[in-house]
Amino acid sequence: MTTVNLSAAERRETGALAAELAATAPGLIDDPHWVAEARRMSCRLPLRLREATRLYRHDPGRAF
Repeated sequence: MTTVNLSAAERRETGALAAELAATAPGLIDDPHWVAEARRMSCRLPLRLREATRLYRHDPGRAF
């Protein structure tokens, strides 16, 4: 399992982005508009979190 320890600044950035996304209408995670906004906003995540996510997407590890 890989973990990413975010700095206080990275946590604030991520929290602000999550709050903005949570306020995106219609607020349903399976709505195409919401998904598109989440995808668009993901480029604003802190760099280290984007890197960890990218690595995970390429190698999610072994299934147990």
